[in-house]
Amino acid sequence: MFKKITPKTKDDDVAHALNAALRCLTRREYSRIELIKKLNLRYTKNATDAAVKKCVENKWQSDERYAQTLFNHIVNQCYGPRKLMLEASKKGLSQSYYQEYLEETDWTEIAVKFLKKRLEVREYTFEEQQKILASVARRGFSNSSCISALQRFLSEE
Repeated sequence: MFKKITPKTKDDDVAHALNAALRCLTRREYSRIELIKKLNLRYTKNATDAAVKKCVENKWQSDERYAQTLFNHIVNQCYGPRKLMLEASKKGLSQSYYQEYLEETDWTEIAVKFLKKRLEVREYTFEEQQKILASVARRGFSNSSCISALQRFLSEE
């Protein structure tokens, strides 16, 4: 009635693992940890490590490039620094790759951009302002950035 599931054996061929890694990297950027996790599903640890090492040596995979791509995505979607740190840690990036972006970016301006996309400029009650602040904070902005962004947004009437 039910098909019996047998565990597949993992491939030990480095060339196959490298080919799979290159197929992945042609579609989009991957962090090194993310690529290792993906390859470990079908290939042995030795094959995966050798393939990823070759990708890094030939600069086909770069955590710096991945951090730049992640940063651009976060900023374009109007998320804050906390979201960037969360996503980077999920993907296995060390803080050294994105620390520069955190320091150089005007996060308040990004929060104002988010408010301009979502709201119309008008008078808001105190309760409405609290909801707006909560909405901006949920996107990963600090409390000070949220408050200054709302003040700047409301003053642009």
